[in-house]
Amino acid sequence: MEQVGFTGLKLDTVVIRGTNEDELVDLIEYGKRVEAEVRFIEYMDVAGLPNGPWTKWCRVPISWRI
Repeated sequence: MEQVGFTGLKLDTVVIRGTNEDELVDLIEYGKRVEAEVRFIEYMDVAGLPNGPWTKWCRVPISWRI
């Protein structure tokens, strides 16, 4: 990334129960390899979209990941 002028790569991810919570360690290890900051962000409801993959049962609270 630095070869083309980008510095401070950040990888934002939302943890989804039953979809990607088993990939967290791999993502953190990848972040270390490429010297990126891995950030776990909260799901944000976009335009009130109902019944998508973001139903309450699949959200993983930030406190669960600490």
